[in-house]
Amino acid sequence: MEKYKQKRYIIFAACFITHLCIGVMHMWSVYQQHAVDFYGWASSQVSYTYSIMVGSFVIGGFIGGKIQDRVGPRRMVFTGALFVGLGYFMASVLRPSNPYFMLYLLFAFPVGFGIGSIYSPLISCVQKWFPDKKGFATGFTVCAFGLSIVVFSPIAEHFLNTYTFPATMRIMGSIILVVSIFTSFFLKVPPEGYNDLFSGIRKTEAPLQKQYTTTQMVRTKAFWLIMTVGLLGAPVYFIINPTLRVMAEHRGLTPGLALSAVMIMGMFSTLGRFVTPTISDRTGRIPMLVLIAVSGLAASCLLIFANGPLFLLAVCITGFSFGSMPPIHSSSMSDLFGTEHSGGNYGLFMLISGLPSMVYPAIVNALLAAMPEQRAYVMAFIGAIAVYIVEGVVVLFLPEPVKVASGEITVQKQST
Repeated sequence: MEKYKQKRYIIFAACFITHLCIGVMHMWSVYQQHAVDFYGWASSQVSYTYSIMVGSFVIGGFIGGKIQDRVGPRRMVFTGALFVGLGYFMASVLRPSNPYFMLYLLFAFPVGFGIGSIYSPLISCVQKWFPDKKGFATGFTVCAFGLSIVVFSPIAEHFLNTYTFPATMRIMGSIILVVSIFTSFFLKVPPEGYNDLFSGIRKTEAPLQKQYTTTQMVRTKAFWLIMTVGLLGAPVYFIINPTLRVMAEHRGLTPGLALSAVMIMGMFSTLGRFVTPTISDRTGRIPMLVLIAVSGLAASCLLIFANGPLFLLAVCITGFSFGSMPPIHSSSMSDLFGTEHSGGNYGLFMLISGLPSMVYPAIVNALLAAMPEQRAYVMAFIGAIAVYIVEGVVVLFLPEPVKVASGEITVQKQST
């Protein structure tokens, strides 16, 4: 075991740094107004960029996860970095004379796809190296995804105020490309028999956890229960995130504080990505899944009327709830169905659970088109409350993933 300690923490650091770079996907609210000013397109047209980016992110997560199970994380991260760099470069060469949907095709899709094809292999890789601390390792790694907005928002804002929007796209794209390619060379999966060094993480009298293929996984009730939780998602986050900076100003914050709201949500998203999965290693995943639903419910209630400091509080809760989801979901998936095929298994989960990122903003835009803005958002937040209630109820029917991973119970006993 001693000879692997240094190696696994080097790989852990490489995964963390790469996640820090690709987390810039959630920074579109920083870019949006500058993109509107440069291209001259309508704000509603530009705002769909984030939704399409998230949609292609989950497609990339599924495809990248399946491929990395065969070729390994190094090649997949390298390839994904090329897609991200290409997307940022293409955004820099677009001009106002181009149709607005070219921003979706040439920027949002390749960037989202590339980030997704990096994200899923990194999660699978770090979980395989830390079977004894799965929640902690996953949470600490993906917290970089949330921390990215805190680190890069002021940097991007400086570039946007100093240079043109296209120049900023080239600079940011180059940073992500170079760093991600460099860290990819450190990535590899552990050798065969590595998990045998951690026999203490399960009961000695229990059989080895079954390693489900994707086909076997989708035949279990447990998969569709956790898939339902993923599909319900984080409605309040997707309602406010695309226009958070503008909404913050409408809720009584100064332009400076409005930008800070974006970074604050990123900070609390980072906190949720680390704290919640780490605690779940001790308490189990189910209590933390309930906490996520309750937090989202509380934020939705606040946002119906909140202004000023209360609005910032709601933003903090929203960030924490949303940030807690990816590491808890990915840890639960590997606990329930094993790590051998985790790239493809979690990739499929990402693919299906990514639908809310497109559906919720589309619902909000439809409401905005049908009624005054204030009333539209109130209706959206009331709908989010209902979603979180259903999500919390579904969680209670899920078998405890940690107990499945330990061999104490099995998916079959709980799901058929």
